[in-house]
Amino acid sequence: MKTAVDKVQRGKARTINARFLARCGHYLFEPDFCNVASRREKGVVEKMCKIGGDRFGPKLQIAGGPPFAELNDWLAQRCKQSWETMAHPQWAAMTIADVLQDERMHLLPVPKALDAYECER
Repeated sequence: MKTAVDKVQRGKARTINARFLARCGHYLFEPDFCNVASRREKGVVEKMCKIGGDRFGPKLQIAGGPPFAELNDWLAQRCKQSWETMAHPQWAAMTIADVLQDERMHLLPVPKALDAYECER
């Protein structure tokens, strides 16, 4: 992601953009980058996109389609419904909804939005 990385180094080492680093610190997450041209790392993401497209695609392919707000509501509802039946990849005895419910007890509140942009005139 060019907006996050100033320079790609060996392996997963990166020189991270100062504004992106500030965002990471503000929202309390650590960036985890893929290795350049490493297909095995990206295959899982691409497979999940294909599965999602197969599951939700028919509604998205309607010519003209519904307005974005309606489409977003429909997509959010479909995702939440699928979480109720989809087994979690690490804990097959639990659904994704079960794991999310357990994790919610440990989540921190989202902090005030970070103004990490720079306006040039």
